[in-house]
Amino acid sequence: MKQARAGLVRRWRRRGGAWWWGIVVIVVPVAVIAAAAVSVLLTFVDTGDPKNQIELIKTGLTVGAGTGGVVALVLTGRRQWATEHDAGERRLTELYVKAVEQLGSEKAAVRQGGLYALERVAQGNPDQRQTVVNVLCAYLRAPFPVPGTLPSGRSRGIRRPAPEGAPRVVSDEWSAQEREVRRTAQRILGFHLRPGTSDRHPADTFWADIDLDLTGAVLIDFDFGQCRANRTRFDEAKFAGDATFRQAEFTGNTRFPGARFAGKAWFGGARFGEEAIFEGATFSDDAVFGDITAAALMTFEGATFAGEAWFRSAKFAGKAWFREAKFAKGVPAEAGTPSDAP
Repeated sequence: MKQARAGLVRRWRRRGGAWWWGIVVIVVPVAVIAAAAVSVLLTFVDTGDPKNQIELIKTGLTVGAGTGGVVALVLTGRRQWATEHDAGERRLTELYVKAVEQLGSEKAAVRQGGLYALERVAQGNPDQRQTVVNVLCAYLRAPFPVPGTLPSGRSRGIRRPAPEGAPRVVSDEWSAQEREVRRTAQRILGFHLRPGTSDRHPADTFWADIDLDLTGAVLIDFDFGQCRANRTRFDEAKFAGDATFRQAEFTGNTRFPGARFAGKAWFGGARFGEEAIFEGATFSDDAVFGDITAAALMTFEGATFAGEAWFRSAKFAGKAWFREAKFAKGVPAEAGTPSDAP
């Protein structure tokens, strides 16, 4: 039914509402119904009075005219709906394009405004949420130069052109402002990927079935605790400060190959529904994987643990590989938890 109505609207638009198309859609059905009504009345209502026959004909024509009015009303309503729907789609596209353009601004406040605008677009339009998340991830994948250095290298993320006449050396002020913008993007992702305490009735702000691609991203004090996502990629991501994945749920494949954790890495109670790959990851401080649940392969092949490695009560339903992994403070701890565990 929906396809038929959509086809009708498309045909009407292609014909530009031509008069002959109106005849086909309205006049012909009305004429057929009126003729059928007159025929039925004259056939089944037995009267020999010519005046009564005329009244029956008038009644049949009235039925046909009423039907035509209903058809015309339906078509008018449908056309109005299509017009309003198209206008809504145009407004959504304009908001989206404007928000993305704001992310390229040289002003930090404008970039933050673009992030919040994208958040509103996604919250009000569930079918746009993955697209908005992709834009947020692309922003976080953009280069984040250290103060006093020159921006260099290629990136898979959003690139912002340097302001005309701007110095090539990145200032501490720019770095601090950009750090806050990136934290805003991280907070938006974390806030909308937390389903809440009830699986049956997740929070209205929860965005379900989201994939994340943060390959090569620079993430600052990253908080993914109690979040839920589908396929996630943190290949060669750089985590500045502590990174929290406590009680997070990864329903799809999870990838951290080559990721670098500068601070503590908290994965306590996390659940991995499919493969979890930490090949070649570097943990410069403590790495806490206590009480995790891994439903499939989990590999730390070639990973480096410079601090304590905690795997108390970890459950591996599949294989757990630690081949060629390096533990600076001995094998993974089987008992106990860090004193400063969150």
